[in-house]
Amino acid sequence: MGGFAREVFCHAKDSIGYGSEWDIKGFLDGDVLLSSKEYEKLQVPVLGDIFSYSIEKDDVFICAIADPKTKERLVGIIQSRGGVFINLIHNTALLEGNIELGVGNILSPHVILTDCIKVGNFVSFN
Repeated sequence: MGGFAREVFCHAKDSIGYGSEWDIKGFLDGDVLLSSKEYEKLQVPVLGDIFSYSIEKDDVFICAIADPKTKERLVGIIQSRGGVFINLIHNTALLEGNIELGVGNILSPHVILTDCIKVGNFVSFN
């Protein structure tokens, strides 16, 4: 779990749907493991790794991996096991007009998307 995951975690609690549609259950490790000191700084538990985590019925996922090739590979593993990804849209993000969003996107604070935009899957706007 790298720096981008910790950054996204900070924004997640101020995002659309937090506390009503979804909650933060914890982190899953991918390819980057933290030292035990870094794990102690997290405010939620590490639930294991994406390879062995048992996906539960109401689980939804957010992928906060910056490297595109790693993101594609690890997202594929979760999706192949039935994992569902949601969009993380910060409350201060501005979406105006005809906008189509795929899945797994991250819109950080103060991102502005305006009319006639089509966004694919797993894109991060910072």
